[in-house]
Amino acid sequence: MPTHVRTARNPAPRRAKAQASIARPVKAARAVLVATDGSTLASAAIRIAKLMADQGVWAPQAVTVLEPLPVSVADMTLGPPALVYQQEVTDSLIGAIQQQLRRRGGADWKLSVQFGRAAPVISRFARESGLELIVLGLGRHGKLARLVGAETAARVARLSDAPVLAVADGARTLPYTALVAMDFGDSSVSAAREALAMLQPPGRLHLLHVRWAANGQTLGDLNWERTYAMGVEHGFQRVMRELGQREGIKVSTELRIGGVVESILAVAKKIDADVIAAGSHSQTVVDRLVIGSTPGQLLRAAPCSVLVVPPAPRTAT
Repeated sequence: MPTHVRTARNPAPRRAKAQASIARPVKAARAVLVATDGSTLASAAIRIAKLMADQGVWAPQAVTVLEPLPVSVADMTLGPPALVYQQEVTDSLIGAIQQQLRRRGGADWKLSVQFGRAAPVISRFARESGLELIVLGLGRHGKLARLVGAETAARVARLSDAPVLAVADGARTLPYTALVAMDFGDSSVSAAREALAMLQPPGRLHLLHVRWAANGQTLGDLNWERTYAMGVEHGFQRVMRELGQREGIKVSTELRIGGVVESILAVAKKIDADVIAAGSHSQTVVDRLVIGSTPGQLLRAAPCSVLVVPPAPRTAT
């Protein structure tokens, strides 16, 4: 069955715009948490948060998590380091992070220092502080730093009640083109909404639904395939109604058949996506077949930033 594409194309001459001057509707700035350990891994996250803050869209604060030093190595058990040395290490790390924030424009951000394991502490701190978005670095594609960043981001995304934006090392400007992996569940619709809010005009929001099929094969039942495509088209129309229109942002849609992650990465390359967005949870068995563990795989393999959005918390009835 041929690929079904519905587009509203936008060539989007981009990257050279003075992004801080782009007018946006007046809204209260979102409370955003930027996680940093002082390394270059976090520099892109700080840079993007600063650009959004310059537009009045985000109100960032920073957090760093100091993990405990190991007290055992192989078969050896070590005593804890002397307190004076622990304090020297802590002061040195905090000083490096403060210097990083100053260099990247976040000198006036509140910096919180937490202790423990990074992922659970970051997610818990964001939840307890009422923060609406977590931003962290993703690292270089294909490098060890990317693997470390992806694993940290994946752990935070699994634990977080807030969306998590993992910023690729190469991100220098705010995004113009976003690809959203749609399963039409609540979390993927929220992912589309989050991605749309970040885009800069002239920009493009591309909604992609992938029907999984081994080697891209159809089922041979044309009536079933046609009905499925109609259902997807109906889903796209519903999502676009829910999103509404935003001046300067075009919305396009696409249905592909094949491997989920492979298809997402191929389309991301085709449209030169700046960010890939996906929901972190699917609501039905069919949706799980479609989206599965896609966010974690995208964090490890995507050539751009990745936005992972959790489902809305369930309310008691």
